[in-house]
Amino acid sequence: MADWYAVSDPRQFFYGAYVQNRAKMQEAAEHSFSFCDKRNLLTRMPEALQETLLRLLVPLRHMELGANMNNSSIAGDAVAGTVTQMHIYQAMDRLGMGQYLSRIALLIDGSTGEALDRSKTYWMDDALWQPLRKLVEDSLVVKDWFELTVLQNLLIDGLLYPLMYHKFRSWLAEQGAEDVSMLTSSCVTGTPNPAAGSTPCSRPCARKVMPMPSSCSAGLPTGSRGSSLPCSRSPTPASVSQRWTRWLANSTSG
Repeated sequence: MADWYAVSDPRQFFYGAYVQNRAKMQEAAEHSFSFCDKRNLLTRMPEALQETLLRLLVPLRHMELGANMNNSSIAGDAVAGTVTQMHIYQAMDRLGMGQYLSRIALLIDGSTGEALDRSKTYWMDDALWQPLRKLVEDSLVVKDWFELTVLQNLLIDGLLYPLMYHKFRSWLAEQGAEDVSMLTSSCVTGTPNPAAGSTPCSRPCARKVMPMPSSCSAGLPTGSRGSSLPCSRSPTPASVSQRWTRWLANSTSG
């Protein structure tokens, strides 16, 4: 790279715009959790379905903590302010996602913490999770920031998020647990279902997008250091992975 500042965020998220956007998302998320809590929507689900959530969904909070640590590490080691900025925002987003997943478990057990302990046991001991757990733990000792962002934001997130927040969420809806969708909506805002094709944003920041996953924030590098109105669509791990996919394609083709 001749100029790492050519890597800029098409969302044009600076601190003020980022905080305002996340404040609105947090307000919507709090409303959703309060709605489910007051109506006992999760505790009224069959016990087998509750256990499925604790085994297959809630353990992702440990992966989110790993993603938070990885993106924080990248922000500390990257060589351009534009790169560090998008990664520290991503790190904070992942911390919030992990907290939302933890709150799902607390809704199930009435805030006793017992469900969190069970989900942690699945993460630590269930053979289903051990390959991902090993990958997350191995990623924590990757020193090269560029290698780490490719691993975390392109490979892990690019494969895991469509599976868990599109495929698995659709399966939950078929089982009568569509209420879970409103509690994970903050994780997938801006990343439409890959099966439905791309849905780019209509704002000026939109770029040509790939079939999966897609968001209005796709398209690196922009080559612009100027400011513009921030896009209101939410950045997600899937959207970050797409931005890096396009950026890698552009940088290697040159």
